Amino acid sequence: MNLDFSTIDGVLNLSVVVVAVIIGGYFIFFVANSAMLARIYARVGVPVWRAWIPVYQFWDFFKLSGKSGYWSLLGLFGISELDSILDLPVTIDKLIQRIQVLGVTGDWSAAFNFGATPGPFGLLWDTLTTVVPEAAIILFGVMAAVAAHRVAQGFGKDPVALTAAFVLLQPLYFGLLGSRHAVFDASRIREPVSSRKQSKSGN
Repeated sequence: MNLDFSTIDGVLNLSVVVVAVIIGGYFIFFVANSAMLARIYARVGVPVWRAWIPVYQFWDFFKLSGKSGYWSLLGLFGISELDSILDLPVTIDKLIQRIQVLGVTGDWSAAFNFGATPGPFGLLWDTLTTVVPEAAIILFGVMAAVAAHRVAQGFGKDPVALTAAFVLLQPLYFGLLGSRHAVFDASRIREPVSSRKQSKSGN
């Protein structure tokens, strides 16, 4: 089986362009998000510079919702995803090398050996380094959406519509909350029904 790899350089160049577009898009998103979040922080008395620090920018947002700021630290796992994007050209290069091995030798085991960690704890380690970051990012997203719902209540806005805006496009959510006449009042935040029942039973 003869494989034509005359366009390998083109594939690698394309991967570099894709990475550049992703990083550029993330930068634009971060600037827009931070600018809108800074408007909210200015209205509630939080130093606006905190809105411009990656990950830490959500610390006060969680606290504003009545949740612990430590939830924001889950966002650190997103950096590992960014690192994976930056490594995309290298990953594609390794994949091409494996396909070349398959085309020349027909050795499927060599072509698709993706470098799993050897030893008795290799599978466990590989699972932890892939599953745990993904689970942490999902949990961060869920908790951030909960915080967005509660903060929207605090501003007297429609929490359902704004939580949907938060999930779909965060700068839009922060922009709507940071409107000129927005006033935050923590007493507007409503606890879930189950929490209210527990507090009443405790009394």
